[in-house]
Amino acid sequence: MSAHRCLTIDGELSGTRVRDAVDGGSVELHRLELSPALAGRIVTWATRYADSHHVGFPSSDVAALDAKGIEITRAVRRERPDSTVAYVSATSVRTLLHSFEA
Repeated sequence: MSAHRCLTIDGELSGTRVRDAVDGGSVELHRLELSPALAGRIVTWATRYADSHHVGFPSSDVAALDAKGIEITRAVRRERPDSTVAYVSATSVRTLLHSFEA
């Protein structure tokens, strides 16, 4: 497993939706050594996030997208316990889940 990383899961349209919180920029999912299932969940969620963005983030989508993003963040933490991981909602531009929360 890689050295400790600080990661942010977000719905920003550019990149992989997983960012290096210290150095900036997207992190390629294969470099995180995530399970194929979790990497697939991130890709699916990112596609839904982008689709919702293009129609103005209907309120019916926002809660579901954020709930899924938080779920993914927790799953990344389980697979990368050596990393600090937070979720930031791109719909409200605020952190909804900090790394120290279960």
